[in-house]
Amino acid sequence: MARITSGNYDALAWVQDEVQQSLADALQALSHYIDSPDGSNALADCISHIHQINGTMEMLDFKGTQLLASEMLSLAIAIRDKKTLEVSQAQDNLLKALFLLPNYLKLLGSQLQDHPLRLINTVNELRMARDESVLNELDLFKPSLLIELPDEVSPDPFNSKPTLGISTAKLSHVFQISLLNWLKQDDMASLVRMASILRYLRLSSIQERSIILWWAAEGVIEALLDNGIPATPEMKIRIGKLNQSIKIFTHQNEARFLSVFPTELVYSLLLLVARSTSNGSYVSLLKKTFYLDFFDVQQQQQIYSFSDNAQSEVDTLLLQQLREIKEHSDRLALSDHYLPEVIQTVIEQLSSMSSTFQLLDKKALSSLLQQQAQQFQECINQQQSPDNAQLMVLANDLLHIESSLKSDNNSYGQSSSHLQLQRVVIRECLQELVSAKEVLSLLVEYPERSSESLSKVASQLELVAGSLSMLTLDKATALLENTAHKMTLERLATSNELDLFAEIIAAVEFYMDNLQLRGLEQSQLLDDAQNILDSIQSIKSDNHGPSDFSLVIEGNETALPIETSVQLYINQQLTLQAKPAENSVSQLETSVQRYIKKQLTLQTKPAENSVSQLETSVQRY
Repeated sequence: MARITSGNYDALAWVQDEVQQSLADALQALSHYIDSPDGSNALADCISHIHQINGTMEMLDFKGTQLLASEMLSLAIAIRDKKTLEVSQAQDNLLKALFLLPNYLKLLGSQLQDHPLRLINTVNELRMARDESVLNELDLFKPSLLIELPDEVSPDPFNSKPTLGISTAKLSHVFQISLLNWLKQDDMASLVRMASILRYLRLSSIQERSIILWWAAEGVIEALLDNGIPATPEMKIRIGKLNQSIKIFTHQNEARFLSVFPTELVYSLLLLVARSTSNGSYVSLLKKTFYLDFFDVQQQQQIYSFSDNAQSEVDTLLLQQLREIKEHSDRLALSDHYLPEVIQTVIEQLSSMSSTFQLLDKKALSSLLQQQAQQFQECINQQQSPDNAQLMVLANDLLHIESSLKSDNNSYGQSSSHLQLQRVVIRECLQELVSAKEVLSLLVEYPERSSESLSKVASQLELVAGSLSMLTLDKATALLENTAHKMTLERLATSNELDLFAEIIAAVEFYMDNLQLRGLEQSQLLDDAQNILDSIQSIKSDNHGPSDFSLVIEGNETALPIETSVQLYINQQLTLQAKPAENSVSQLETSVQRYIKKQLTLQTKPAENSVSQLETSVQRY
């Protein structure tokens, strides 16, 4: 498959808080260094924290995050040793990476798995800041071709070959002519003819590797017909290389073709499919089979955007800068004299905010501020004050930007409140589940007391179910409600039944832990727990079977406990993972929150008549 690493995602959940703290400390140290580069150990502290993060990512076998962390470390060292081309740009690139990595780590899980190609743009920015050559995508993309093909493209010797109306020996010649017509005349009919030839070759192949090449090429042609990928010169060269493979396959045989199989060509074609935005059948099936989702637009937006809290804090800083620009604008409007210092300050603030909006991918707002900065620069060039009309236009633009930022803050606040509520509710629910498990553990030793105690545990589970219903976690709510109902019906539970009840609660606990730490819903845990609950009912209703969960061999009852899938999962986690930190379910401030709060603390209010302002690193960034 296309993933070059799976990574240890469960271990990441346990060390997530420590890694986030290290990233926050690195960001804070870099900020201190940028604001006060002389006589400070801040950069050394930043390097130390990044070095620790790099080692952790290497141990967890996350190729993408480890690559990014190693490039961050190299750039930080280059800044220290003064070996960067542009110090300011290098610092900005390192800041951007320190903003990106915490968010990326929080997103990693079953729905978004680590891959270097997800981060290649940032990695190459860090390398260019050190005057290093950029990494080629193909250097990071080595998918396994030893996969089970889906039924739609699997070789079937009983299928009849399609007819093309030309001999097999002429296929490479016809493909080459069609390719030339498409290259010279952008002829779509020629592309369709090429697709037909590739389909014929795929259906004529009996080896899976051969099929993968023709299938990947079909996907690229389909994407071109759908305008899902641009017809770049590089892409045209890759398609042109197919002709040699077609000639060997048709003029000799498939065995000879496999002996010189063009593996690198397959990689390059699959990479083109990965970048395609087409929703065609070939493209979609290729992406699903090889997990080619690392260029997915929505996922990239998630990775390269700030978290809700961070975005809210950044918008607050921008609103503060807007107020300062308004104050300077009012001063210019009330003065009859030419004030070049004030105008220059306005230009610098407008340019700074424009760059920030550019980084936040708010290009319209960035362009608006850049135009204002250019108009005020004209005033400096002509040594004259801006007139009332120009100041009025500036005021209108600032009002528009302020309205946009406040709207964003409201939406972020609502989302943040929901997440905060979820964390608090889950934390309380986890405490109730731990208490319920402790009661069940005691009942295993004294099962004769199970009737009354099970009723109490059932009440606890109903309380937890009610809390989870507030978060619309319907599956977990239904499972706990059914388990509580089953407990209330039990008059005297056996030891094995008590163990199974404990497993159900443990499954819900693991489910909620993953939701709390990684934001992922592992529904399989709940499905397995529901199967356990169903098994308790089947045991009770089986009049011919033993009274507890045991194996019957040749008529003799042998008490061999059966390890369910949930228990197996839990045992694996206990064996493989380190003990979680004591406050693993508590929430730590994100690195961006801590970083921006620190900046707000360090900033001092400018003097009333002062027009100059020291620009902090985060504002410049």
